[in-house]
Amino acid sequence: MKKHLILYLSSVLLLATACGEDDEGNAFDAWDGGMELSAETVTLNDDALSQTIYVGEGQSGWYITRVTTGDDETLLGEAEQEAMRNGEGLERTFDWLTVAVEGNAITLTAAENPGWDRTFGIDVAAYGCASRIEGRQLAATDDTPLTATPDNVLMSFRGGTATIETSKTNWWIASLTVDGTEYAPYAAEGRSVGERPTDRTVDKVFGWLGVKVEGSLLILSAEKNRKQADNQTFAITLTDGTQECTVNGLQYCIIREPDENAEIKVSPDKVEFGLEGGEVAVKTTNYENWWFSFIKVDGELQDLGLHLQEDRDLLTKKRIFKRTLDWLTVEVVGADGLRLTAAPNTTGQERTFEVEFCLFDYTGTLTGVQRAE
Repeated sequence: MKKHLILYLSSVLLLATACGEDDEGNAFDAWDGGMELSAETVTLNDDALSQTIYVGEGQSGWYITRVTTGDDETLLGEAEQEAMRNGEGLERTFDWLTVAVEGNAITLTAAENPGWDRTFGIDVAAYGCASRIEGRQLAATDDTPLTATPDNVLMSFRGGTATIETSKTNWWIASLTVDGTEYAPYAAEGRSVGERPTDRTVDKVFGWLGVKVEGSLLILSAEKNRKQADNQTFAITLTDGTQECTVNGLQYCIIREPDENAEIKVSPDKVEFGLEGGEVAVKTTNYENWWFSFIKVDGELQDLGLHLQEDRDLLTKKRIFKRTLDWLTVEVVGADGLRLTAAPNTTGQERTFEVEFCLFDYTGTLTGVQRAE
């Protein structure tokens, strides 16, 4: 029995020596020098969203233990680690970073950057030694101006909503002031107003102003202003980290003093067509996003076809309106423009029209005539 045990131990010793010798019979350990990685720091950008890191040749049995993206940390399960130790592949997406293992290669692929720098880390281990791949994804340089339309909001004392469209989707609120008081919309997650939030979605009331962020839209709402003498004001500055724009606004009180802007100014405010008809462009010079109080043609009040809410929304929100009213075609062009087209006058009689614009409590009037000769 003792003889058999000695022979067995001798066989194990010979096998172990063989696994630890190179072709020339010299003993070596593939992990003696630590883990060999082709790169331990990685930088990704929009021009190179993917990069492959190679584990040193002959270094097998390694596996990934942990992946971090920003503040999020994911520990890989025992089954995934065991599969990599046995040389099997792995492909898994961690938040915005996809990690793929095949052979001795680790390929890292980032999703499209939302507009700011992001960091990640990959922990790799084997046989008591470990290494870490540190990386970041750089935001693409974007010099496109950040704009908000409209950037000057007037709200009736009766209350209501206003929808502001922006030119980008990766902005957040840099500052928010209502009646001189500054608010922090992202304070709940421990960030000051100016810092980039983890989640830029907002749906809260600050003072009297409701603020909602929905994709690229900034949606504002207000209840009725019951103050007798004071207008209510706000200012909201948006930023994408490099560009800024500010939306200023005012809600009128129930009673307010007239001012020089109490009327919507129209240029020109009087239009004359010749006998042959034609086309004239008109603009408002101090306010945008108005609608119509009425349109009269030859003294007759016209039906503008705005009985349904969806038709009114097309005019007030999308600025889509085109109607032929007897001999006059009226078309809204953008936030502040109007295009008028008159048909040739074959009646032998002078023809007239009148358009009244309105924006909450403000009004403005355009009058016109078409000569008979």
